[in-house]
Amino acid sequence: MVRHFFEIASLKSLNK
Repeated sequence: MVRHFFEIASLKSLNK
């Protein structure tokens, strides 16, 4: 669950 959350956060950060 945490890994998935981190993956999404990383993608969001990259999009920014």
